Amino acid sequence: MRELFFWDIESAGKWKTYHHIDDPKAKELFDKKYEKWEWEKKYGNIETAYLENAPIFSTFGSICCISYGWFDGDNKIIKSIYGDAEKDIVSKFNQVLIKVSEKNLDLCGYRIINYDVPWLLHKLHSYGIKPAEIISIYDKKPWEMRIVDISELWKQKFAYSSTFDEVCYELSIKSPKTDMNGSEVHNTFWNGDYVKIKTYCESDVSALFDVSRKMMIIS
Repeated sequence: MRELFFWDIESAGKWKTYHHIDDPKAKELFDKKYEKWEWEKKYGNIETAYLENAPIFSTFGSICCISYGWFDGDNKIIKSIYGDAEKDIVSKFNQVLIKVSEKNLDLCGYRIINYDVPWLLHKLHSYGIKPAEIISIYDKKPWEMRIVDISELWKQKFAYSSTFDEVCYELSIKSPKTDMNGSEVHNTFWNGDYVKIKTYCESDVSALFDVSRKMMIIS
């Protein structure tokens, strides 16, 4: 069985609202996306479109928490780096990943191939930080990457896309989406409740432990 390093990120919009955007280029780029994707039809106005989408796109969003962990025997070890200093968060986590790169561990998460990994890489590149070897995927073949994406394993088995909440339900694992969910992170962040986001992110990581064990990815 593989030894896994579990992790999850939470992100919020860089600005509290669309009208708080003080970078002319950022506003221009968001305006273009709003028009091109015809978000007015879906959201009604650009303010709502911003609140719904800024936390999803690294161009307009900011990482506010990274929780991670591993098994020590039967015990879950879970830690977090969080707050309002994105550069500090990603720099510290990259140092953690440098240590992970040297060990016999594979990265594990839910939808990390299409979300967490590119988000982290975008931010590291933006701040001029060299990514840890284990997260450097551009020059690697798929079978060379030390990444276990549970969403991909689940999709291959059942041929449809599921939310992490749905996977937990089907495996009879306590949902991590009890006190809050991802759509609430932005407002929670801008209200300054970083600890609540940390607790939510850590509950996701804890559920990853349980899902991986139930799916027998690990012993």
